Amino acid sequence: MRKYNIVVLFLFSLVLFSCQGNNKNEDKSENDSIPVVAEEVVSQSKMEGVYVDNAYAKRGEGYDWVSVEVKPLDKFHMRVSVRSRADKKKPTCSYDANALIVDENTLKANENGKIVLFELQDNSLVISTENQEDDGILYFFCSGGASLAGTYSKLDAELDESQVDSRSYVKSLSLFDDIFILQVQDGQLSVEVPSLEIDQGPYTQNLKGEVIDAEIGDLNMDGEPDIFIYSKDEQGFGHLIAYSVNNGKSMSMVAVPELKDNAGAYAGYKGNDEFAVVENSLVRRFPIDGENKTKQIQYKLKDGEASRQLVVDKVVEY
Repeated sequence: MRKYNIVVLFLFSLVLFSCQGNNKNEDKSENDSIPVVAEEVVSQSKMEGVYVDNAYAKRGEGYDWVSVEVKPLDKFHMRVSVRSRADKKKPTCSYDANALIVDENTLKANENGKIVLFELQDNSLVISTENQEDDGILYFFCSGGASLAGTYSKLDAELDESQVDSRSYVKSLSLFDDIFILQVQDGQLSVEVPSLEIDQGPYTQNLKGEVIDAEIGDLNMDGEPDIFIYSKDEQGFGHLIAYSVNNGKSMSMVAVPELKDNAGAYAGYKGNDEFAVVENSLVRRFPIDGENKTKQIQYKLKDGEASRQLVVDKVVEY
């Protein structure tokens, strides 16, 4: 069995969502995990925009460059997407994160337990780490010794689409000895796992909507990773794609049940889903239509006749 060398890239928003799962008492109420942000001091539009490094002005001379797009995601988070020039060589830096809104000038993202800061200063975006000794994490998302750290100026014009990396989502996740590289382009998800012995991929699947997040875990506790990709369509309905590793050799898709096939789980559903891995369960929750309540569905990963499958284990309202 492969050694348990755990390096997990958890997204900060999902850590906040799943913090209730750290409590071993499953009967305890799980309705207090959403971060509270003072709405009167939060202005998403103030940080929203596209920012570029100094080399962008010299792109006509062949210079490599990096851009950062900040856009609203939900009430508590903004999506930070780092893309770089891709028309002449492979992209230098690629990064996507759902960053928590701290105040009108500050966002935070958690990368492997290290806090990455995005701060608005004089119409520029500064990327750094909360603790200076953690700045090595910012090299992980770049190649050739480059780093995300630095100051990016706000761009008033449109970004040069002829040069920029066109992938809409990029993420790397790791658990045990496996590394998962996720990419989305033109509505198609691609997952590569270079650590697998036989079939490293890419494993491809058409997406419904836009990827909101991706997470990794070991739901059935077999010592092999399971990966979950969450997306949301234009109507606000959530969708899930899941894979499970087979003995370190390949991956298979996990069967995901249709929500509408479970009357108790589906009642009151109008979208606005949130997903998260909480200990050994996958949790899905959404506001109940017409009520001031939230419904939470807990899934377990089970072996089926043809493939592994997610099975509804518990449905609660609060």
